[in-house]
Amino acid sequence: MKTLIVLLTLGLSCLAHAGAGPETVMTLPGDYARQREIQTRQWQAGDELTLLRSVMSAMQDLEFVVDDTEPPLGLAYGTKYVSGRRLQLVVMVRPMGAEQYSVRACAYFYGELVEDPEAYQDFFDALGYGAAIRTEALSR
Repeated sequence: MKTLIVLLTLGLSCLAHAGAGPETVMTLPGDYARQREIQTRQWQAGDELTLLRSVMSAMQDLEFVVDDTEPPLGLAYGTKYVSGRRLQLVVMVRPMGAEQYSVRACAYFYGELVEDPEAYQDFFDALGYGAAIRTEALSR
Protein backbone atom coordinates (compact mmCIF):
# COMPACT_ATOMS: atom_id res chain seq x y z
CA MET A 1 0.00 0.00 0.00
CA LYS A 2 2.82 2.40 0.90
CA THR A 3 4.57 1.64 -2.40
CA LEU A 4 1.35 2.36 -4.31
CA ILE A 5 1.02 5.76 -2.66
CA VAL A 6 4.64 6.62 -3.49
CA LEU A 7 4.18 5.55 -7.13
CA LEU A 8 0.96 7.54 -7.47
CA THR A 9 2.63 10.61 -6.00
CA LEU A 10 5.58 10.30 -8.38
CA GLY A 11 3.26 9.72 -11.33
CA LEU A 12 1.14 12.76 -10.55
CA SER A 13 4.26 14.85 -10.07
CA CYS A 14 5.57 13.79 -13.48
CA LEU A 15 2.23 14.60 -15.11
CA ALA A 16 2.15 18.01 -13.52
CA HIS A 17 5.57 18.84 -15.01
CA ALA A 18 4.99 17.11 -18.36
CA GLY A 19 4.55 20.43 -20.21
CA ALA A 20 7.90 21.78 -19.06
CA GLY A 21 10.61 20.40 -21.29
CA PRO A 22 14.25 20.21 -20.27
CA GLU A 23 15.00 23.37 -22.24
CA THR A 24 12.65 25.49 -20.07
CA VAL A 25 13.33 24.05 -16.62
CA MET A 26 16.52 26.03 -15.95
CA THR A 27 15.75 29.11 -18.08
CA LEU A 28 15.46 32.47 -16.35
CA PRO A 29 12.92 35.04 -17.52
CA GLY A 30 14.33 37.56 -20.00
CA ASP A 31 14.06 40.50 -17.60
CA TYR A 32 15.60 38.64 -14.63
CA ALA A 33 18.90 40.55 -14.66
CA ARG A 34 17.12 43.91 -14.93
CA GLN A 35 14.76 43.05 -12.07
CA ARG A 36 17.62 41.86 -9.88
CA GLU A 37 19.48 45.11 -10.54
CA ILE A 38 16.41 47.09 -9.41
CA GLN A 39 16.11 45.01 -6.24
CA THR A 40 19.78 45.07 -5.17
CA ARG A 41 22.10 47.73 -3.80
CA GLN A 42 25.64 47.57 -2.46
CA TRP A 43 26.04 48.91 1.05
CA GLN A 44 28.89 49.80 3.37
CA ALA A 45 28.36 49.10 7.07
CA GLY A 46 30.35 48.18 10.15
CA ASP A 47 28.77 44.76 10.47
CA GLU A 48 25.91 42.68 9.11
CA LEU A 49 23.78 42.81 12.26
CA THR A 50 23.86 46.62 12.34
CA LEU A 51 22.82 46.73 8.69
CA LEU A 52 20.04 44.20 9.33
CA ARG A 53 18.78 46.42 12.16
CA SER A 54 18.76 49.36 9.75
CA VAL A 55 16.80 47.22 7.27
CA MET A 56 14.18 46.49 9.94
CA SER A 57 14.00 50.19 10.85
CA ALA A 58 13.49 51.12 7.20
CA MET A 59 10.72 48.53 6.92
CA GLN A 60 9.00 50.00 9.97
CA ASP A 61 9.45 53.56 8.62
CA LEU A 62 7.54 52.40 5.53
CA GLU A 63 4.78 51.03 7.82
CA PHE A 64 5.67 47.35 7.45
CA VAL A 65 5.27 45.05 10.42
CA VAL A 66 8.47 43.03 10.77
CA ASP A 67 7.10 39.48 10.92
CA ASP A 68 10.33 37.58 11.35
CA THR A 69 14.09 37.86 11.09
CA GLU A 70 16.81 35.30 10.63
CA PRO A 71 20.02 37.15 11.60
CA PRO A 72 22.35 34.19 10.88
CA LEU A 73 20.96 34.15 7.31
CA GLY A 74 20.73 37.93 6.99
CA LEU A 75 16.96 37.85 6.31
CA ALA A 76 14.07 40.05 7.38
CA TYR A 77 10.40 39.55 6.45
CA GLY A 78 7.67 42.16 6.71
CA THR A 79 4.00 42.65 5.86
CA LYS A 80 1.87 45.70 5.18
CA TYR A 81 -1.76 45.90 4.10
CA VAL A 82 -2.66 48.24 1.24
CA SER A 83 -6.35 48.55 0.35
CA GLY A 84 -7.00 45.33 2.23
CA ARG A 85 -4.40 43.38 0.25
CA ARG A 86 -1.17 42.03 1.62
CA LEU A 87 2.15 43.49 0.54
CA GLN A 88 5.11 41.37 1.62
CA LEU A 89 8.74 42.45 1.71
CA VAL A 90 11.67 40.06 2.02
CA VAL A 91 15.14 41.58 2.44
CA MET A 92 18.41 39.67 2.35
CA VAL A 93 21.76 41.08 3.51
CA ARG A 94 24.87 39.26 2.26
CA PRO A 95 28.52 40.05 3.01
CA MET A 96 30.55 40.95 -0.09
CA GLY A 97 33.87 41.85 1.52
CA ALA A 98 35.31 43.91 4.35
CA GLU A 99 32.40 46.07 5.52
CA GLN A 100 30.72 45.68 2.10
CA TYR A 101 27.25 44.15 1.82
CA SER A 102 24.69 43.38 -0.82
CA VAL A 103 21.10 44.20 0.17
CA ARG A 104 18.35 42.68 -1.95
CA ALA A 105 14.68 43.45 -1.42
CA CYS A 106 11.84 41.47 -3.02
CA ALA A 107 8.29 42.78 -2.69
CA TYR A 108 5.16 40.78 -3.43
CA PHE A 109 1.73 42.38 -3.72
CA TYR A 110 -1.14 39.95 -3.57
CA GLY A 111 1.30 37.15 -4.39
CA GLU A 112 2.76 38.81 -7.49
CA LEU A 113 6.30 40.18 -7.68
CA VAL A 114 6.41 43.98 -7.59
CA GLU A 115 8.38 45.17 -10.62
CA ASP A 116 8.05 48.94 -10.12
CA PRO A 117 11.54 50.44 -9.63
CA GLU A 118 10.12 53.33 -7.55
CA ALA A 119 8.89 50.95 -4.86
CA TYR A 120 12.38 49.55 -4.39
CA GLN A 121 13.93 53.02 -4.56
CA ASP A 122 11.62 54.14 -1.73
CA PHE A 123 12.88 51.26 0.40
CA PHE A 124 16.55 51.96 -0.33
CA ASP A 125 16.05 55.69 0.32
CA ALA A 126 14.53 54.85 3.73
CA LEU A 127 17.40 52.44 4.40
CA GLY A 128 19.98 55.10 3.52
CA TYR A 129 18.31 57.67 5.72
CA GLY A 130 18.06 55.26 8.66
CA ALA A 131 21.60 53.96 8.23
CA ALA A 132 22.98 57.51 8.13
CA ILE A 133 21.17 58.41 11.35
CA ARG A 134 22.37 55.19 13.02
CA THR A 135 25.97 55.81 11.93
CA GLU A 136 25.83 59.40 13.17
CA ALA A 137 24.40 58.30 16.54
CA LEU A 138 27.08 55.64 16.94
CA SER A 139 29.89 58.06 16.17
CA ARG A 140 28.87 60.49 18.94
